[in-house]
Amino acid sequence: MTRSEFIALCKRARLRETPSRDAAYMVLVSGTRPSVAAREVGTSPQALTNILRKLRDAMEESPGHSRAHSPEQLHVRN
Repeated sequence: MTRSEFIALCKRARLRETPSRDAAYMVLVSGTRPSVAAREVGTSPQALTNILRKLRDAMEESPGHSRAHSPEQLHVRN
């Protein structure tokens, strides 16, 4: 997932900027392991899991959902 796709997905899921969201970014964009990301930003693994679940739900609600996410699918404007 790219940075712009992540930002669009966060907007779709209506997520505020929080340490858990930062950890989710590390997991989804940078490929960091969830336990490492949670520890690095100072959030609990459960809080990170909750954010990842919200993002997954928002992704599944998007039209034309597939495993490969293009900016068009996430309604990203450049």
